[in-house]
Amino acid sequence: MTRVWTTAASAGAAVCLVCVSGAAGQISGFGDYVTNWRYQQLDLGQGFAPSGNGIRLTTVAGGEQYRSIFNVNRQGINQFVASFSLRATTVPFGSSGQGVTFVLFTSATAPNGTLSGGNYGAYGYSQYAGSSTWNALRGSVGVVMQTPSTSVASAAGVYTNGLIGGVVPSAAPVNFGVDQPIDVRIRYNQPGDLQSFLYVSFTNRTTGATFSPDPTFINIAGVLGAQDAFVGFTSRAESSQFIISDFSFGTIPTPSAAAVLGLGGLMAFRRRRA
Repeated sequence: MTRVWTTAASAGAAVCLVCVSGAAGQISGFGDYVTNWRYQQLDLGQGFAPSGNGIRLTTVAGGEQYRSIFNVNRQGINQFVASFSLRATTVPFGSSGQGVTFVLFTSATAPNGTLSGGNYGAYGYSQYAGSSTWNALRGSVGVVMQTPSTSVASAAGVYTNGLIGGVVPSAAPVNFGVDQPIDVRIRYNQPGDLQSFLYVSFTNRTTGATFSPDPTFINIAGVLGAQDAFVGFTSRAESSQFIISDFSFGTIPTPSAAAVLGLGGLMAFRRRRA
């Protein structure tokens, strides 16, 4: 759908000011946690709960936990900025694969019939342990944030279709498990950025430590096979508390060729008037 805004440039004439195409959307916070969000829990521990302006997705007393939450309204993914704060309190268990994944995905139902995410695999996103593909979140792009354990350090990476296939790169000097808010910002096709590159940054709000890996070249629409997708989080924890707050996701429509012509016409009209 194309929307056109016009302004009267002279009597009986109008010039196109902005002509944009594609879906536009905005998510700000978690709202009432019910109307626009869907939650899945595959463990028997205490469920998620509001926490300030966010949610407590997992708990320190919950043992092994596999959970996900996503917005039920599909969002345009050709140009966007996502931001949120992650605060993790971790218990030093020996196993790896604990953490949170920010996900864009196309199907609310996984191949085995369960809701997508929270799938018994690493970070609630990757394949189940011992299998190369079983229950990995297909049709997806994920930003993995690995919390530390006795065997692994904090790490982060961008992956597709729920497939990790190796060690997640270190996120040093940022530590996701220090019980301090880590501000995460993810942007794609923003003005001034390289096109088709995903930019991610992590900043410890308390210490100022920052990790900004090289941007990742990725055709998100090509990976997903769609121009829009569900937006949310998956997680796996072992008696660790994950709090996600200050969440926002905004899409910015790309001006069409008609917009450029319209703006050019307006400027020419103004020059003639001058």
